[in-house]
Amino acid sequence: MEHDKEQLIRRLDYLFSSVGKHFTNARKGFREANVSGPEFFLLRHIHMQGARSISQLAEQLALNQATVSNVVNSAAKKDLVVKEKDSKDRRVTIIQVTDKGRKTVNRLQQQRFKRFRSILNHLSTDELQTLEKIFSKLLDRLGSTGTSRE
Repeated sequence: MEHDKEQLIRRLDYLFSSVGKHFTNARKGFREANVSGPEFFLLRHIHMQGARSISQLAEQLALNQATVSNVVNSAAKKDLVVKEKDSKDRRVTIIQVTDKGRKTVNRLQQQRFKRFRSILNHLSTDELQTLEKIFSKLLDRLGSTGTSRE
């Protein structure tokens, strides 16, 4: 029984890698939009969650502040985000998405969804629900940081 489970896990490892390659092909649109993967995920997070400080972004994205600062600076040079001092605490910098950033993230999200739909559309509703349950369970196990809770 344990041997069968071990073989299944090895097979799933291979399948995750293979499927992942197809999803990373969706990042082609990032290059065309002159947006890096980290910039996209930062933009999407701020777009969905609202303006945030560097420390909030670092915590919520499970990254260190230096990494977030570098991504923010890169996105700001491209006019995708703006940095503003917090009116309540001038030591804190708040990051907001610009109109250009909002349009960029919306366009890239649409492209990603179209690609995702083309990959998954052949599955039945029941299969999609099963997949959603499995991925939700995996994410619960991984937690918000993306690392296994052991």
